Amino acid sequence: MTRIFFLALITAGAMMAQSHGYVFVAPGVASDGGSSAASIHLGVGGEAVFPKGIGVGAEIGFLGRQSLDVLGSASINGYYHFKRSGSWVPFATAGASNFFTITTNHKFANIGGGVNYWYKDHFGIKLEFLDHFSSGTNSANYSQFRFGFDFK
Repeated sequence: MTRIFFLALITAGAMMAQSHGYVFVAPGVASDGGSSAASIHLGVGGEAVFPKGIGVGAEIGFLGRQSLDVLGSASINGYYHFKRSGSWVPFATAGASNFFTITTNHKFANIGGGVNYWYKDHFGIKLEFLDHFSSGTNSANYSQFRFGFDFK
């Protein structure tokens, strides 16, 4: 009975949310231990936005660095949309990212913001700045400007 209740609650919440997906390309800079290199991040994700502008999303992708190595990426983020209707929808975001290979795993926090421009009812353009950062002995930073397409 408890499972049925939670399933009904999740389904009702998803129906109240406005969701969309996106694909992105993100040129940026990877900084690690005092040195910097160019990077490119490619990915796909999705987001559900609830009535008060609060949203939750996830994405996966690949991060290529100038050293010719490639990392997998996965992120879970929270969002706040300052405006939920109209063509221009600005937002702020923060969350957790994981960059990984078969043998390594690097955890990061991320923070950023941007705007979705909906030029048609179901299609839009995403412009965003996102900074992935870690601290401690293996601190690193991945700053990127993201360009993408939104779809509903």
